[in-house]
Amino acid sequence: MFEKLRTRLILMNLLIITILIISGFSAIFIFTYNDINSRIDMELHRIADFQEFGNSRSSSQPNRPNPSILEPNRSLSFVLFVNDQWQLLRATSFFEAEENFYDTAIEAFLKERPSKVIEFDGSKWSYLVKSNNMGYHLVFLDVTSQYAMLTRLIYTFLVAMAIMLLFIFLISRFLTDRSIRPVKEAYEKQKQFVGDASHELKTPLAVINTNVDVLLANHASSIADYSKWLKNIQFETDRMDHLVHDLLFLTQMDQVNPDLIYSVFDLSYTIENALLSMEAILYEKGLKLNHQLEPSMKINGNHQQIYQVIMILLDNAIKYTSEKGSIHLNLQRHSQHAIFTITNTGEGIPKEHINRIFDRFYRVDASRTRSSGGYGLGLAIAKSIIEQHRGKISVSSIPNESTTFMIKLNTL
Repeated sequence: MFEKLRTRLILMNLLIITILIISGFSAIFIFTYNDINSRIDMELHRIADFQEFGNSRSSSQPNRPNPSILEPNRSLSFVLFVNDQWQLLRATSFFEAEENFYDTAIEAFLKERPSKVIEFDGSKWSYLVKSNNMGYHLVFLDVTSQYAMLTRLIYTFLVAMAIMLLFIFLISRFLTDRSIRPVKEAYEKQKQFVGDASHELKTPLAVINTNVDVLLANHASSIADYSKWLKNIQFETDRMDHLVHDLLFLTQMDQVNPDLIYSVFDLSYTIENALLSMEAILYEKGLKLNHQLEPSMKINGNHQQIYQVIMILLDNAIKYTSEKGSIHLNLQRHSQHAIFTITNTGEGIPKEHINRIFDRFYRVDASRTRSSGGYGLGLAIAKSIIEQHRGKISVSSIPNESTTFMIKLNTL
């Protein structure tokens, strides 16, 4: 699908640019062609006007004008005086020519005279016909070099267009690939998201269905006899409810302009409250907590969501801290930003997993996360919230030593 889309975009770009190039080259060629013809026409009239003031002879021998009165670099030209039957009376030439040359010129003129340019003696000639008392005089001008220039111009245009189209094709392919990549990644993530969500929902539904079957098959008479199966159903129902809530939350955060209520609040105080709520869990697991929080750090944002991010990171740190390990929190101001870091000791995150740690449903240790009740959505939610607040979240890890999450937010 994406290959076809890329091909269509490239062909569309090439077609549009080819039309523009041909239009531009055509305009240049037409302008040049008209300019050359205009200059040729002016030259023919100047030669004709010159002859009206020149000396004439009534013989067929060519009359050669005085070179001193001719313009320098004038093209090869000659003038033939003929009667009404197009018979040569005399000729005036600006170059040496054989006598039959003029007869050949008249024959070529009579044969091709509807055309503005005739060809004989291996050259192209433009001509002008003017009437006089004895008949006509024909002014011929050699335009071989001018038309050769037009031919070279056409070939130059063709070569230039081929080279330009080649470069444009390569550039279009590169830009098209870059343009399609986000769409392709979003499509692949959507497919993976649907597949993962379906898989995560399938497990609790299967457990619920199994427990219901057991209840229906059990003929016990008291509710107490059903408590085990009912608790299983309740547990899986709560997990599904939590999953659906997280999915809906992520969908809302994916909107361009989510409807959030922002206010100024104390980030330092918010982190302290989160720590207080987790003290019991930290004590129960025997984890050591160190924290250095710069006081009165004010930011503008959604207090509830930032608190949620801190809780997600704290919960994640507690889950993956090694036994008798430690967690260290730090909040400090750097320029116009609040930098919050949370580091926990433990196995760390392998290098190959770092770039995907914020992906939805992605878990480094799937079995461990599922057993703790998680779905792999917490860090994805945290990233979405921080990005909506125009901040940055990142992770770094030293294998078998520690993992550090860092949040960067704008301060007031």
